[in-house]
Amino acid sequence: MEIELLEQAAIYAVLIPGIPAALALLLAPVRVQPFALALAYFIGDTAVRGWPGLPPADSTQWLPWIALLAGLLGSVSRSDRKQQGQPSFLDLATLSLMALALALILIPAFRFAWEPLEGAGLLGLLLLGSSIFWFGIRNGKLVEEMPAIRTVLLLTTGIGVSILTGIAGSVVLAQAVAVVATLLAADLAIAWVGRKAPTTNTQPLYAVLLAAFFAAAWYFAEAPATAGLILASVPWLAIHIPGKFGLHRSTKTAQIVALVIALALTATACYLTISASPPLDMEF
Repeated sequence: MEIELLEQAAIYAVLIPGIPAALALLLAPVRVQPFALALAYFIGDTAVRGWPGLPPADSTQWLPWIALLAGLLGSVSRSDRKQQGQPSFLDLATLSLMALALALILIPAFRFAWEPLEGAGLLGLLLLGSSIFWFGIRNGKLVEEMPAIRTVLLLTTGIGVSILTGIAGSVVLAQAVAVVATLLAADLAIAWVGRKAPTTNTQPLYAVLLAAFFAAAWYFAEAPATAGLILASVPWLAIHIPGKFGLHRSTKTAQIVALVIALALTATACYLTISASPPLDMEF
């Protein structure tokens, strides 16, 4: 039974979205790739959890539709210039999509668990954590020197969220997060084979989905909020600490330090989740 579950996860969360993702990265024009990858996520999520419907019966199944909006944003955003210290249009649009995604997936909490003021405060805190995550992958000397490190850290974070969600008890939701990790892995692998930088205008797609899954793991799977905050800070810390100490001047050293930081933080988040989770009594 355990082997069958692993086989299902490999097929639905990896193979099914991985093939269209690879085709999108290999064949689609660069400008179209974010939306094409969003379609690949839609296909993978549907394979894992079924057709989302509109409106969906499960609030977390708003995410495939939100992914299409995020992919469209990445495809139509031509200019990302911003003045020093000021957010760009892409920043504001992505944060708005994050707020929309968080509000939609947490509809049950607003209806049945939270008072209006309490819900607004918690949504604000979740959006603050999402903002840390977004701006963490957007800026930094290390990203300027090595664009691929951003995709590596997003992949590490995605794998961490998937593991964390599974540990907390939501296997299906963990497989949906694994679809995001599959897209990132495909992006990184094809970039490595082609000896080029990974696609950069897919940032809104990955950031919105992972931020929403942070919130879903916290509320629905009851993962510790501290674990989600640690994972949200992975890109910012792993990108900025090497740059702060000038390690970006040495590509290999900076990559190793960034990866070690990311793995250490991800392991810490998973440990906190294991410690906070009750013992599982599962029969197969």
